[in-house]
Amino acid sequence: MARRDKKRGYLRPYVKGSWLPIEDDLLLSNAFRELQPSAVILLLHLHRIDKMLAWKGGDTYRGEFNLTFSEAETLGLSRGTTMRAVQDLAQHGFIEIVVKGGLRSQGRTSSVYRIVERWRTFAGLQTLKELKILKDCGKPA
Repeated sequence: MARRDKKRGYLRPYVKGSWLPIEDDLLLSNAFRELQPSAVILLLHLHRIDKMLAWKGGDTYRGEFNLTFSEAETLGLSRGTTMRAVQDLAQHGFIEIVVKGGLRSQGRTSSVYRIVERWRTFAGLQTLKELKILKDCGKPA
């Protein structure tokens, strides 16, 4: 179900019922397990932003988006925690920093990010047999 945004004139998704699909491969990977809790929160938020922009942009969306510190503060993350979480996500291969933000001639700019899947080749990725065991662990015998 969508609602019309009166200011912008386009349909926006009904946020109350929205959801975010997360793959089992991502949840069971060693890269995801090694993330700090604040990085997991930020990763889910970045996936949400990416999904929303892809929905709005359609074919013109290139997969790049920005994140400001004030947005991260609404998630309960301080500036220092956000910076450490971004570094953690970049090191584990979940995001790529396209443009590094900071002071420019026009003033402050925010960093531009892209969701990538380099976490699949992260050192210590589990074998397929181990992933199958972990996926089946909650099922009745």
